[in-house]
Amino acid sequence: MVLSVGKAVKMLKSQFSEGGKTKTEKFRSYSMQNKFLWFFLFSVALTACRPDDTSDIGFVSPTELCLTIKHHADIVEDTEVYLKLNAEEFPGYNDLVYDTLIAEAPNAGRVCIEGIVYGKYWAMAKGYDADWGDDVQGAILLELNQFEPVVDTVLTVNEF
Repeated sequence: MVLSVGKAVKMLKSQFSEGGKTKTEKFRSYSMQNKFLWFFLFSVALTACRPDDTSDIGFVSPTELCLTIKHHADIVEDTEVYLKLNAEEFPGYNDLVYDTLIAEAPNAGRVCIEGIVYGKYWAMAKGYDADWGDDVQGAILLELNQFEPVVDTVLTVNEF
């Protein structure tokens, strides 16, 4: 078998070049390699920049809302406390409008709830003050966020 010099050179070029790929195939191969490289770098950047413990920055920190119900500086024990979730405007004193009843006749006029999500809440209390002999009600706007995950405050009620 006799090969001419031209044919031998072409055969060697095809073996040592990109496997005989056309320009379009070379571009597609380069483009896929480039996409893979960017995807890999982006994935590494996403996972490498995370802190070890997210509880220090407030995203997973536990929340707690505590209310002490008072009327004229005296604690009122015989009350029901309701909570309206993620509300900006005062929903009124109709207990059917509120999302949940936190406590009925809380001990020593104090109620706490844990593990609620961040947001603005209206807390409403209504009940009977035996010392004054009057029905009382009151409401307060509260906000839980990553900077203040624990709120402990007084909900003041008045006669109606």
